[in-house]
This record gives sequence, C-alpha cells and structure tokens, in this order.
Amino acid sequence: MKEKDYASILSVIDRLGRPAGTADLGRYRRRWLEYSPRDAKSSYRNRMEEVLAQMVQDGVLQTVHTARAAVAYVAGPNAATYRQSAAA
Repeated sequence: MKEKDYASILSVIDRLGRPAGTADLGRYRRRWLEYSPRDAKSSYRNRMEEVLAQMVQDGVLQTVHTARAAVAYVAGPNAATYRQSAAA
C-alpha cells in the first residue's frame, strides 16, 4: 500500500508543477482527509497527515515554507523510486 500511496501523492505534485500544500493535496485526494490513518495507534487525524509524514521521513518528499510561512511539499531525493513503481 505504501507504494500506491506515495505514487498517488507524487502524481498530484507532478501535475501541479509547483510545491503543494495540504489544501492542494486535499483537493485532489479529498477522501484521504476522511479516511482514518492506516495505523490506528498513530497520532495523526487522517490518512493524508499520516502518509505525508511518512513520505518526509522516507525522503520521498521535502517540506518547504511559502512566503506566508505555510508548509508545502516538493519531491525529495527518493521520489524517483516511487515514480518508477507507479509506471511499472
């Protein structure tokens, strides 16, 4: 499941062609905001928060700060691995 989740988020960021905030990601993956985290013991409110945190931890995404000090996400050094698995 991790590969599909990661590939899905990366596809949104690639489609936008710019850093994506949680509002952008929620627009394309709205249901993820309604789904509970895969790990019921986690402290995350929803699947989106859980997957984004794991992607940052795994180096698939990096966080950047916008001019308004909001957090946005860009592809990280390990993103190519999950883009390739999505294409296969």
